[in-house]
Amino acid sequence: MVNDIVHVHNFKKGNRKKETMADNNDNKNDDNNDNDDTDDTYIKTTAHNYVSRRAIIDGAKQVEIRGRSIIHEKVKVRGDLSIIKIGRYVEIGSSTLLEPSQNPFNQDNKYIPMIIGSHTHIGKECTIQAAAIGSST
Repeated sequence: MVNDIVHVHNFKKGNRKKETMADNNDNKNDDNNDNDDTDDTYIKTTAHNYVSRRAIIDGAKQVEIRGRSIIHEKVKVRGDLSIIKIGRYVEIGSSTLLEPSQNPFNQDNKYIPMIIGSHTHIGKECTIQAAAIGSST
């Protein structure tokens, strides 16, 4: 799940710096930090997922990320509509929208759960409205 945050990683100017949550709060007050517009900070979960701090995950309790996946900045995951399951080794490019599709046989505007298979790459600026995306795509 997304709720199991362990470390924060900063990827700035090609340097990879590992720091704890407490170190990250101390560094926010430094004068030498870059502007927030260029900040590419990722949250690392216990399942080794990297989720950008600038990604939006609505309904995070209904979003399951299996492990070793990357969610880049400005990604919006609409877990508030239905359950979304993301497999292992999935990369979701920046400015992408993941939204479950509506059930065409139901007039109550209910949504079908979305499942994204393992070893899947979704590019930049995509809008995905689907029930399932297969593995290795």
